Amino acid sequence: MKKLFKNMIGQMVVVLLIIIIGITAYLSFREWDDMRAKIQEDVEFTVEVLSEYCRAFFNTPSGELVETNLLNSVNYLRKLCESSVDEIQIKYVNKNKPDNIYVLKVNRNTVDQTDSESFANLLKEEAALVNGEAVTMPFSVNDKNEAYAYLVPLSDDNWVGLVEIQVKQNLYMRAMLSEIAKYVIRIFEALVIFAILISVMFYLKVVSPVRRAGQLLAGIKEKGAISEKAMTTVTGSIGEFSPELAQGISDVENITRNSTAREAELDIARKIQNGMLPPPAYTGAYVTIKASLKMMDAVGGDLYQYFDIDDDRVFLAVGDVSGHGVSAAMLMSSACISLRNNAMWYKDPARVLAEVNNDLAGINPERLFVTLFAAVFNKKTGVLTYANGGHNKPFLIGKELKALNGAGGLLLGIFPGEVYTSETVSLSPGDTLVLYTDGLTEAFNENKDMYGEERLKACLLSHRNGPAVINQISSDLKEFLAGKEVTDDVTLLTMTFENRKVFSLPAKIESWETVRSYIYGIPWIETTEKLGLCLAAEEIMVNIVSYAYEDTPSDDNMVEVDIESDDNKCQITFIDSGKPYNQAVSSDYKIGYDPTAQIGGAGRILISGIADKIHYDHHDGKNIFRIEKSFDAAERNQS
Repeated sequence: MKKLFKNMIGQMVVVLLIIIIGITAYLSFREWDDMRAKIQEDVEFTVEVLSEYCRAFFNTPSGELVETNLLNSVNYLRKLCESSVDEIQIKYVNKNKPDNIYVLKVNRNTVDQTDSESFANLLKEEAALVNGEAVTMPFSVNDKNEAYAYLVPLSDDNWVGLVEIQVKQNLYMRAMLSEIAKYVIRIFEALVIFAILISVMFYLKVVSPVRRAGQLLAGIKEKGAISEKAMTTVTGSIGEFSPELAQGISDVENITRNSTAREAELDIARKIQNGMLPPPAYTGAYVTIKASLKMMDAVGGDLYQYFDIDDDRVFLAVGDVSGHGVSAAMLMSSACISLRNNAMWYKDPARVLAEVNNDLAGINPERLFVTLFAAVFNKKTGVLTYANGGHNKPFLIGKELKALNGAGGLLLGIFPGEVYTSETVSLSPGDTLVLYTDGLTEAFNENKDMYGEERLKACLLSHRNGPAVINQISSDLKEFLAGKEVTDDVTLLTMTFENRKVFSLPAKIESWETVRSYIYGIPWIETTEKLGLCLAAEEIMVNIVSYAYEDTPSDDNMVEVDIESDDNKCQITFIDSGKPYNQAVSSDYKIGYDPTAQIGGAGRILISGIADKIHYDHHDGKNIFRIEKSFDAAERNQS
């Protein structure tokens, strides 16, 4: 069967070669007459041009040749000699002296290397010849070329001109080969389609049956219905019938094994790279940071960093390495290490970028570059100091949406010694800084539409709820892509200047210290205002422990304290599961109010005197007590 298959393939190849040669020869020689006609047309055009100039040169006094005609003659001859003509010879014959023959020989090389002035000298010498001066010039004929001779009558009866034109050697063969190549390409395309069809038929008629037979025999062997020797004989014959199939299976196994090893190596590289990144969420005093990095490949070139420099300042950075794959990932890891080292040492974002640029430029043989935005945020003052090394401009969400356009500089990693500048912006409590890489704004959907900066701005304007904005951007991008995968790494990082803190504390007096420390640490509230808030909050906390839970004492009793503040006011809400108990005192508390006889005593008077607004509600078995303190004089008077 194997021999029969080989014979069949051989016969098919021979038949196909005969068909190719026959079709190619027919199509090529069909163009032969048109090609000869084209060459003949070029020759006739050459004779026509030279005839005009021969007559003009003879009738023009020696030395008085028109420059325009000379330029045209050179251009004509160059054009003709580059197409079909190889050599032109002009012979002048004196009828009275038949042996007196003068020749002007112009070949391809002469025209290519001759300017109009040199050509004019040749024609002037020829004009001197026809006026009787004895000048001899060589004359030779190349017998290998096809030649055409034409008689040019001149106005002087004593002289005639003979123009001999020789066609380029091998011109026909080159033209024929060009035609052959054109049709061979077309036939080759048809053969590729034919080969695909043959391959499909071969699979259906040969490979698939062999595979099914192998599976059947393997099943029989497993059930013990055929001997080991018989199994070896049958499977061996199948392997002999299709050795290429067996080799192909072996190759696939090797490729799979290598691919698995490479996947394992990339998995290790991915884990190492992820280890360079901080956690995707961080909540500290007055600052909440969220981060997201979606890699296009197993490893990528995007990065983000954040960490506390000291108790008051936090460092932030987002960057993008050019390219993809392992090289970009290695440079990304180096950038992360350099950022951490230099930020802890210098603390100024501009100086940090300069040092990181120098570090990367010294270890960057592939000339990759890094765009990087770095910032230092002072939690006490609310001032953000930032510098930009060729990165996308971040956005600041506050009372209005603002782009941080300043502090521009060159990208990093290519040119050592670059200088960067820093700028500052003040954040108000509740403001959110949004950093991102161009994988977000340059993402394309199935309709080839780009996500773009305008859509990002619209998303930010629609969602201003601080830390959750990163999830809203991700959802908006997913909706835009509609199932299509991103073509670049996408990194997001947000930092919210937090003006709200929620504590869940045991209902014990000692828990008050946590609340007091937070209130005293709020940077945008004056010290005198903090004192009043702490007094009121402490009284509320003591009353909850002493009275709300007095009938159900337990270590499991809890109090939730929600503190929200900004430059204008501070609102503190206490939620407990004790018995209903309103700590507020009505406006007429001075009339008939006895602190010694009332639950809460004088503390309730203190709370009502400090707070500008008080609200109490009992809902779902819980006491909800809220106080509000205003720092704006006009708003306080309205209260």
